[in-house]
Amino acid sequence: MTYSQRLSGAASLSEIMHLEHQIKHVKEKQAAADESLKQYKQQWAKYATKLQKGELPLEAAERQAFQVKLEAAQTLVNTLTAQLDELEMALEELGD
Repeated sequence: MTYSQRLSGAASLSEIMHLEHQIKHVKEKQAAADESLKQYKQQWAKYATKLQKGELPLEAAERQAFQVKLEAAQTLVNTLTAQLDELEMALEELGD
């Protein structure tokens, strides 16, 4: 049951519904970002193994570009997690 379905208090229903919508949207974005990060980590692990074995001549620029993508994906996940935490706290505060 959502907050809007069980809450009867001073907070307006539209505020609560808006926050619930934002939370749902951020959770969807976070799931996609998590999956993207997971794929980058898997690819990096494969590349690292091949590099160690000398099977993949990956140039320094290519390696750096891949690491930038990996770091960007991690930053996005962290940002979305923080945003989700803030939204959930705001929703809880409305319920108080």
